[in-house]
Amino acid sequence: MAERVIKALDSDIKPEEILCLTFTNRAAEEMIERINKRIGEKGISDSLTLKTFHGFCAYFIKNEAKEIGIPSDFVIFDEDDQQETLKKILDNYPEISSKYSENKRSILNLIDLLYKYRINVLEREIGCKVKPVVLDRTLIEVGDKYIADLQEQNALDFNELVIITLKTLYFNKKVRN
Repeated sequence: MAERVIKALDSDIKPEEILCLTFTNRAAEEMIERINKRIGEKGISDSLTLKTFHGFCAYFIKNEAKEIGIPSDFVIFDEDDQQETLKKILDNYPEISSKYSENKRSILNLIDLLYKYRINVLEREIGCKVKPVVLDRTLIEVGDKYIADLQEQNALDFNELVIITLKTLYFNKKVRN
């Protein structure tokens, strides 16, 4: 990826017009080091937008918060915050709680399942030909309450960062343009 950035810079593409996304902070740091080593000018790499996927989504949402209708001072929930939020909701659903409240991993698996469902709905809304993820009505209700709780706490989790960014880019023409 660093080579592609260097080729783009050599082709007179301005650094501020380049977006690089990585999976980890470590990969982002290594890429900046490689680019700096090759081009020899730190100022150029400072003008690039080089972030993790989730870091970019948070950056994007904060910059577009007013247009999206989200307070720009939102907090990002980590796994512990997610767990705590979902456990409180599951207290009202003993039939589900007994299955998923056993340990941290099972709660996180449920959060992942709810995210897969929501991303699948979004994929179908934008026209992707994907097989529907099917959840029973109670799990969908739990997922809806989880999202509502995040909103009440002015919070987003890592999954919501991605979903909101995708929805904005697909459905908000003004921001997309």
